[in-house]
Amino acid sequence: MSDRFDRLPTLEERIGDITAVMDAAGVGRASLFGLSEGGLMAQLFATLHPERVDKLVLINSILGANGVWSYPEEMLGDLLVKSAHVVETWGRDPQYFVDWFIPGQSDNPSFVAWMGRLQRQSASPADFERQLRSVYVLEAPQDLTRIVAPTLITHVVGDRVVPIEGSRALVTAIPGAELVEIAGQDHFPWMLPTWREDLDRTLVPRSMTTQKVATVLVTDLVDSTARSASVGDSAWRATLESHNRICSNVVGGLGGRIVKSTGDGLLAEDAILYSWCHEQRTIFSAWPGPLRR
Repeated sequence: MSDRFDRLPTLEERIGDITAVMDAAGVGRASLFGLSEGGLMAQLFATLHPERVDKLVLINSILGANGVWSYPEEMLGDLLVKSAHVVETWGRDPQYFVDWFIPGQSDNPSFVAWMGRLQRQSASPADFERQLRSVYVLEAPQDLTRIVAPTLITHVVGDRVVPIEGSRALVTAIPGAELVEIAGQDHFPWMLPTWREDLDRTLVPRSMTTQKVATVLVTDLVDSTARSASVGDSAWRATLESHNRICSNVVGGLGGRIVKSTGDGLLAEDAILYSWCHEQRTIFSAWPGPLRR
């Protein structure tokens, strides 16, 4: 879907996209996630700009075109034949592409039809062939030992497009890299039935994350302007102080925090407030006048 090119771009030219997006978004340092040939881009960017890479995740990737051409003759021949057939059937018979790239969806007619629309709306067969040829000549960075970012390599064991041998070679070439092998056959791992568990493990180590349900509490004294006029400033000030004291004691006692005071109400947040709001609603039962909770 990118802009068309009139010659095969180098890997150095391709990573200009990464720099442009990061600069435009004001991102000085980021974690890079690279799939397949995108993994080659991420590898090179991490070697040339180590100060801008926080973590590196490579999925179903390889050591560059030199890795492809080193495949056994039978495997290489099969790869080239299938690639040529994808070009021939592009936009007309998406079933072939799905069967090769995403076999887990082969029996899903809705997905196959969607893939056909994607192919027709994204590129002509000639455009796709030119893109494919550009991938086959990409060379990996020469010195992967220059990658200093923590690197996680994952590969779908039965990937029919990029054999797992590519990632097994990568893990020996990048210092300190870790390889996680995922069961399945789909080249795009987010199409696997276990995609959520696999990507959680890949992108965000569980030991570094926490998950909680937070509750937002909002109070508002109804008709505060009219009531303050009727009772007078002194009495109304005492009402507000009483309201704020009760809320502060309850929220603080549950480990919550007052986010904002609105003058005649407040906004508070905490996970534990959920039980208080649902089980202890009598806290304001003696409140003089209606209260929105």
